[in-house]
Amino acid sequence: MKHHSIYSYGQLFAFSGIDGDTASARDFCATFLADPVTLRFETNPPVTLCIPLSGGAAFDAIGGDFIEGHDAGGRRVFLAYEDALNVIGLAPVEPMLESARPEIAPCRLVKEHRGDVWLFRLVFVDSATPRPASVQALPPSSRSAVESAVRARRTWLDAQPPCPEPGFEELWAKCLSVEKENTLSPEGSFPCRWTTPDRVPHRDAWLWDSAFHAMAMSGSNAALARDAIRAVLFRQRDDGFIPHQMRANGWTSDVTQPQVLAWAALFIHEHAPDADFLAWVAPRLAAFLDWTVRERSPNGTGLLAWATGSDPNCRCGESGLDNSPRFDFDAPSIDAIDFSCYLAHDAGCLAAIWRILGRNDEACKAEALRDRTAERINALLWDDRDGLYYDRFADGRLTHVASVASFLPLWAGICPPERAARLVAALTDPARFWTALPVPSIARDAPQYETDMWRGCSWLNLDYFLWIGLRRYGYLAEATELRRRVLATVQKWYLRHGTVFEFYDADDALSPYELKRKGPPVLPPDWHKHMHSIADYHWSAAFTRLFLEGTP
Repeated sequence: MKHHSIYSYGQLFAFSGIDGDTASARDFCATFLADPVTLRFETNPPVTLCIPLSGGAAFDAIGGDFIEGHDAGGRRVFLAYEDALNVIGLAPVEPMLESARPEIAPCRLVKEHRGDVWLFRLVFVDSATPRPASVQALPPSSRSAVESAVRARRTWLDAQPPCPEPGFEELWAKCLSVEKENTLSPEGSFPCRWTTPDRVPHRDAWLWDSAFHAMAMSGSNAALARDAIRAVLFRQRDDGFIPHQMRANGWTSDVTQPQVLAWAALFIHEHAPDADFLAWVAPRLAAFLDWTVRERSPNGTGLLAWATGSDPNCRCGESGLDNSPRFDFDAPSIDAIDFSCYLAHDAGCLAAIWRILGRNDEACKAEALRDRTAERINALLWDDRDGLYYDRFADGRLTHVASVASFLPLWAGICPPERAARLVAALTDPARFWTALPVPSIARDAPQYETDMWRGCSWLNLDYFLWIGLRRYGYLAEATELRRRVLATVQKWYLRHGTVFEFYDADDALSPYELKRKGPPVLPPDWHKHMHSIADYHWSAAFTRLFLEGTP
């Protein structure tokens, strides 16, 4: 495999639960700082490992858990996780460890100059770590021991499927590394492996993120994909509710998130059939849809309304579109086009799962829910003058906020063909949605349009949804162009910054580090001062992989 080899600020460095045990409560992981090779380990207090290579550095391969490179004179540098608590390496110069409070630093650097290289070990030794022997850790025994650790970390990457499309090989390897570094081992309330959007700063598991991660994993590691879904479903309450955020220590949030779990489970099964998995998930998915209909239909319309709050930076975390202008209204409940489409789509996927299992009565029930929801969407949320679907106030008025959610009936496959044609006409209007990187989260000509997350930026998950929708309705040229623009933009900023990002400028003019994220950016970027579009973001890596694979 042709490996990722771009060193730059913001990339994650972490031991993966694919290779062994991890512990999220004392996660020994790092982010790259701008100067190679400098890694800030996000311990408490944080420590910085610096290998001051003179004259610059070049890299042969970088994974989420290993580095291979050399200085200007060709002298080699290696760094790799030996396990979740130990990083070992060799370098031509002396490595240094910096901490604002060295007297309580939870890490120790042990090093030895041997011949023409330094051999070293950075070990996590905080008081909660049940490995007191680590305090007496020694440097690696030899150069070959370090090289062996690097090979061990590379093994998983080298065994992955090759990039399906020429020209994107390093980006493909990067996406696989992001997948690996953001996977954790069974722990606490997660009895199986689980995934996170990013080891820092998010750390926890999220409902729809986990589904998206699983979809990308399904073609290369179906067992891991199933674990990502199981991990979420293990946190389901008896009444069917599934929280949108969850931790290994048992904590969960009190809101939910879009229903995409049945879609993900069916997607996995189509790549690697497993009826036992479907039989386990199906009743849990049915209970979740039942809870959603029961608890999120306050207006008596047969449509769903998100739970919203008063925080202007996150009025609707439940929707996943935290700060979208769709939620700027002072209204207690708004029938939501996206929430209702998710319900219709996942009910259809659940029906397909029940059919596979031979449970036709349950399949008919799920199909009835899909059809009933689709009928309500088409009857109540369509504006024939604008040719778009909108959210709806409880008094029957439409909000007329044109957003990426307006097009989700294409993805769900629930709008009549003549309406699909009008949606596609609006979607491909350069003044509104057909930007350099389609599809902006709100229309480009809207007064609220800016570069702040869901107030204008483009997100790969919904781009993928609409790519599917265009294909579903036969708009193949438009789908092909959408995919081309997405991959070109992701590749462009990957080559510049060495990473994949949480979200992108729909106009493709600003670096993701220059975009707002619930506040103005800090330049040069430093997420400890203000959070920017997150680097090494797991679902962006997942959807980049799915776009490259080229089939929905």
